[in-house]
Amino acid sequence: MTGLKQVYGQLILSGYDTSRFVENAATFTMADDVTRDLVVVLQSISCSGSTSTTLLSESIDIFIDSTDPYLWLPEDVCDAFEQAFGLTLNSDSDLYLINDTQHNMLLDSDAEVTFRLSDVSTGGETVRIVLPYAAFDLTAKSPLVDNESYYFPLKRAANSTQYTLGRTFLQEA
Repeated sequence: MTGLKQVYGQLILSGYDTSRFVENAATFTMADDVTRDLVVVLQSISCSGSTSTTLLSESIDIFIDSTDPYLWLPEDVCDAFEQAFGLTLNSDSDLYLINDTQHNMLLDSDAEVTFRLSDVSTGGETVRIVLPYAAFDLTAKSPLVDNESYYFPLKRAANSTQYTLGRTFLQEA
């Protein structure tokens, strides 16, 4: 099991794992645009661990896309992630690379990121999805980087049409 995370896999055919389900009353309306039909309102993002902070305080419409591995967020939100997790964008790879020391520190801090999703910009029913730092604990290999390295799957969106919660979010949510 070299290089694999120490978690057991599951195969669920038709249905869902009830032990991971948190009941809620939120409902989501599919968008009219069939190329971006799964658009939700991301009301907030916050993180906790050694310190707690709000990373997104104003709601945004965001696309959920399983074909993209990254979280594509506004620049100010990326800046907040950088501050909260000590991230630095590597200009060669355009990835937020994380060294072993920082990686272990983040794991030890029990850092978590909470996403609050809704169908409306303010108020309404919401779903809180809490992900541990380990959910964002990805490894970059060649050709992305010369030497294998941990990275945080965050990208700066150029505009609101790029706001996306990608595969990293879906795999853990």
